[in-house]
Amino acid sequence: MTSKYPNADNATVPLLRMSAYERAEQYAISLGNDLKKLSLSDFVKDVESKFFECFDAKFRDYLIDIHPMEYECVVPHTKLVEFGFMSGWFAIGILHRLRTMPGLTEGVDYICDRVTSIYKRPVHMLSPMAFKYCIIRHWRKYDNQQIDPVKYGRYIQVVEQCIRLHHAYKMAYSQKQRDIEKLIFSLSNKKYEIYEKLTQILKEIKEGNDDVNLKSRMSELLKNIDNLDAIIERAKAKIRDD
Repeated sequence: MTSKYPNADNATVPLLRMSAYERAEQYAISLGNDLKKLSLSDFVKDVESKFFECFDAKFRDYLIDIHPMEYECVVPHTKLVEFGFMSGWFAIGILHRLRTMPGLTEGVDYICDRVTSIYKRPVHMLSPMAFKYCIIRHWRKYDNQQIDPVKYGRYIQVVEQCIRLHHAYKMAYSQKQRDIEKLIFSLSNKKYEIYEKLTQILKEIKEGNDDVNLKSRMSELLKNIDNLDAIIERAKAKIRDD
């Protein structure tokens, strides 16, 4: 089955004229409109697989994990060593680098580990913003470095684009839910109006009105109620299943 939102390899001409981000944005909104329930992690992986290139899945997953804590100092500086942006030896002088780095404020963007033992190596904590800033702006290649921080800096931008698209997805998702709730409310009002008409017909029949059309009208109104009930139930099911 052909994908509704193909990649550039098999895209239609109009889609090829759009950027990957624009196509991804359309796809994200369609997911919201279809009430597809996805966590941030699942959403980013899905969008990335369709419109971008997965450069480093482990690094991407870590960026997703720390994203909700963007302004909290929760990233140990050793993560810069773990992902290959710094050597273990170079990390010893990281505190000086952090303190001299423009744009970072101690106590806000990073917290110093006050080491009280000579046997313990300090572990300074960075905010996710400071962690990414260090990668993008400062830690370029050192001798024998296995990875290219410049490429990772670009990949950070890709992951953050996907995270922004998750916001567009959530907005579309919430709007669709509101639209369905409004539809249910409107249909319920129509049912109430039909019940009022039925009540009036029953009153006329009880009072002796033998018009043969009354029963026909009543039967038609009852069918209308059944149809409205079916539509309302389908609408409610969409919200329940999201």
